[in-house]
Amino acid sequence: MTGHPIVVVGGGLAGLTAAATAARAGATVTMLEARGRPGGRARSERRASGGVFNEGPHALYAGLAGWRELSALGIGPRGQRPSPHAWGRWQGRIDRLPGTNLDAIRTRLIGLRAKAELGRLLASPRRALRGDLSGSLADWIDRVARDPGARALLSMVGRTGTYSPDPATIAASAAVPQIIGAITDGVRYLDGGWQQLIDSLRSVAVAAGTVVETDAKAEAITRSGTRWIVHTTDREVVGDAVIIAAGGPAHAARLLADHSASLATHADSAEPALMASLDLHLAQLPISQRRACFALDAPLYFSAHTPTANLATHGEVVHVSWYGTADDTTESTLEDYCDEVQPGWREQVIDRRFGRHLVVAYDVPRAPDGLRGRFGPRVDDCPGVFVAGDWVGANGLLGDAAIASGAEAARLACR
Repeated sequence: MTGHPIVVVGGGLAGLTAAATAARAGATVTMLEARGRPGGRARSERRASGGVFNEGPHALYAGLAGWRELSALGIGPRGQRPSPHAWGRWQGRIDRLPGTNLDAIRTRLIGLRAKAELGRLLASPRRALRGDLSGSLADWIDRVARDPGARALLSMVGRTGTYSPDPATIAASAAVPQIIGAITDGVRYLDGGWQQLIDSLRSVAVAAGTVVETDAKAEAITRSGTRWIVHTTDREVVGDAVIIAAGGPAHAARLLADHSASLATHADSAEPALMASLDLHLAQLPISQRRACFALDAPLYFSAHTPTANLATHGEVVHVSWYGTADDTTESTLEDYCDEVQPGWREQVIDRRFGRHLVVAYDVPRAPDGLRGRFGPRVDDCPGVFVAGDWVGANGLLGDAAIASGAEAARLACR
């Protein structure tokens, strides 16, 4: 390689995308991963039961920022779009959601007025992107729907698409494109879990010349003239540019210490999105047609990701999740929700895992600035330092933001 050296700190989606993009552009790239293998929160665990668990429910949005960057790297994600036939719970009733015209006619979950309001929105969903997206998601819902049923359903879709439990918190300019993306191009559940993306990105990065170092935890980043030094537990790695793609803003600020006042200020104001998830491997679903059920009256989610994605040698892999902060009662709340959606599920359990405090995103974009108000990728008071992750840049949310900001940080570093 003849390009200038770039050091990437972190081997998750953002770091691997940054490494692959920079190496393909001709840079000499060293990627430092603190753990024994890359992946971060996108790693998937293949269990002894034969099931594959992601770190809670993961869905890749087709056609949004992350998908486009993966395509540019020659990566075509393998997986299917889940069925549009889903169920909802509201006011003590479980019935079909209006995901198709026939389900909209048949469902008794919401009334005729709610169906009419949603029908107008779904007739031309992209028109919503040309409307007023100022304020929060709750403000936008107030503008487009009046019926309580329609408002509850839109709140649920927003919660599911952004993993943010409170529509009054997240900016409409960030949430609405995610909702429209889910309605139009949809999402994909990936064969083998999101480990598929990690393995594909690593292959592209290594093929382009990236040196991947594992068990290499970055302890600090210091400056020497115009160059930057990444101090690991046992050595120093020098680069003309550094891309920090590990952890959130607080971690990046700690690595840079006194070098960046702007990053430290942002870290103090960041508000992460959290989730608790009960991951299940079941022999079968007691009610086979009820593969997904979204609560309209609580931040609860139930979804079987098989057989849409190849995640088990036999049986069903299911994620049951709570959006927001969890406490000691959350696991039993998720179990109770399973009792409602799939009575008899307990007798079908092959394997289970509970995660109480999963960080979905390290910062939630808030009004009025939304995505445009997010930090980076350039760290303005540290020339040559860039950040990437689900909290960075003006493109996308969640995994989309991680991939898009990783690619953008690499392009900026290569300049």
